[in-house]
Amino acid sequence: MAESIERYDELRDAIGAFLANFAVFESLYLTEALKAVSHDVTVIEYLAELMPVEQRLKLLLYLCRARRVPEALMEDLKYVRKEADRLRQHRNEIAHGAAVLTSAVTDLRDIDRSKSVAGVRRPFSKRPPLPEGQLDLEALNLASLHTIATIRGWAADAEALQLSTHQFAQKLAAGCVSGSSCLTHTLITARRTPVGDAVRAP
Repeated sequence: MAESIERYDELRDAIGAFLANFAVFESLYLTEALKAVSHDVTVIEYLAELMPVEQRLKLLLYLCRARRVPEALMEDLKYVRKEADRLRQHRNEIAHGAAVLTSAVTDLRDIDRSKSVAGVRRPFSKRPPLPEGQLDLEALNLASLHTIATIRGWAADAEALQLSTHQFAQKLAAGCVSGSSCLTHTLITARRTPVGDAVRAP
């Protein structure tokens, strides 16, 4: 029992870090970027209560086009929007998925709690198809989960997105006209796939 509680605590902490980091991105740094290209900062201040994050990202795109933002920054905006949308989808999956501690067994009497994996169930539509031939229960079990390692990775990605969006907002405010990209894309892309989710059904 104590070991199960410890694993659930780790899962809770990973989920909390991810959700908090994404919330800071959308409430603070996305707002900062919107303010940099908007003439009505008062309205922007309340947008988080009126529009979902995907609509605010689209508004940021429209405002940047209207302000004739340089192409280099538009490329950076495209990158930030793509990363934010990816993390938004994962946030929704985490928010609506079931937190579980699961084992790859066919008989409940065979459960070994020391080998159980904690995670959040992925939507059925996002799980890989069942392989042909003999089933690898452990691989299938992992493929059905967002594991602690993966969620921690998303938390790191969301924190990196905060920094990238902050840099982007600063460049917008300063009127960046560089002919090259104004962001360092490695801030987000450098993270490797967590070992826990590298295992997939053949």
